[in-house]
Amino acid sequence: MTPIAVTFPEAGEFLRVSVATIKREVHAGRLPVFHIGNAARIRVEALREYAMGREGEENRRPRVGLATPRGRQAVEA
Repeated sequence: MTPIAVTFPEAGEFLRVSVATIKREVHAGRLPVFHIGNAARIRVEALREYAMGREGEENRRPRVGLATPRGRQAVEA
């Protein structure tokens, strides 16, 4: 039986990315989660929709400059 919802590590395996990437996408609001008590879960259908929406983005715009730990643009000397 296919699960309808998975944990963050399972979502990472499903998309072949790290748990940190899953958390970043959740925090950015690009990947929806729901909670059962204290346990966060991601719907498998949401993962499929996310992956379909990301098709063709392997050639997305390049990153410019360096980011500091606080996310601000670094100043080049």
